[in-house]
Amino acid sequence: MAGPILHTPLVAYLQTLFILLNFYITYRLLGIRKIEGKISKGNSSSSIIIPVRNNPYGIKRLINSLCKSRHELIIVDDESTDDTYLTALKECDKCRCKVIRVSKPPNWLGKTYACWSGYLFATKRKLIFIDSDTYVKEETIDTLCDALENHDVVSLVPRIRAAKTISAIFEYAFLIMSWLFYTPWKMVKKSRLWLAGAIMAWRKEAYEAVGGHKSVYNVIVEDVALARKAHDTGLRIAFYSLEGHYTDVDYNFRELIDFMTRVSFVVRINPSIYLAIASLGLLATTLTILSILTPNNLLSILYLISLYTPPGLIIAKGYLKGKPYTIILYPISYTITSVAGYIALKRLEKRDIKIKWRGREIPIEDIMRDI
Repeated sequence: MAGPILHTPLVAYLQTLFILLNFYITYRLLGIRKIEGKISKGNSSSSIIIPVRNNPYGIKRLINSLCKSRHELIIVDDESTDDTYLTALKECDKCRCKVIRVSKPPNWLGKTYACWSGYLFATKRKLIFIDSDTYVKEETIDTLCDALENHDVVSLVPRIRAAKTISAIFEYAFLIMSWLFYTPWKMVKKSRLWLAGAIMAWRKEAYEAVGGHKSVYNVIVEDVALARKAHDTGLRIAFYSLEGHYTDVDYNFRELIDFMTRVSFVVRINPSIYLAIASLGLLATTLTILSILTPNNLLSILYLISLYTPPGLIIAKGYLKGKPYTIILYPISYTITSVAGYIALKRLEKRDIKIKWRGREIPIEDIMRDI
């Protein structure tokens, strides 16, 4: 039954188009640049600022990873309601680091106040902001310090460790779509500028020149806002790929929609584009099933090779860890991500609802602020 359907001219034409598209995606993935040059170990140090809220496991892991480094470690507890603060204090008994607690003033959103407070305690000329759900090796910090010799702001292409199946499926499409739309290795157009908030490194004078997190205190997507301010200030921005770090992601579908709601206003993708990408995902899934059913067809083999090369590269290069079996479901990831994005855009039209983000309920009105 599948043979006659697969060998129709229309199916062959669609397979050819997808082969070309997949090879283009592969080309773009291979273009992500790595930090070049030697690591200047021992020649410079930084203030590492870690905002944390309700994440005792993450902060313990991060402190233990960086405890013996030469860098200044500043932990900022952002109104945690569990034992995160006590965990940080206990772990910092083993090494030299500062632990402070802050209470967010009115109208400050997200982690902006925690980051700004950490900066106020920093004594080094290089600032590195790291989310508490991100694991970083000391060697990665050393490399970032080295990169700041030639740049004012440096961020790293995200590397994700997925804890749930839905998270892994989502990340295949989200990572690729982010790189295609927001080209981290080009950084040319202001509308396409972004920094990965999980890890950002700044020269202190550059951070002060843009006003730091205080200048974006009421913006929930502060990394994009800071990137645009850095661009307007004429700073040298770099976005690199580097090993030795990953961020934990464990979204369920509802949390995935909340995440997409948070970023959709910044990305400003037309709803029709989400629907088109969702349709392409369904079409790719159909072609994949048909191709698997006729493995002796050369076009089917080329289609399957081209289709699974991008997610294979993502896994091989370490951009996605955990749940490797989900690569089989890669074609449907575009549909899942696009549907979540479409629902997020529709939610933005209802300004009286709230989303949950990092243990807080945030009104849609706050997310809709123009950055």
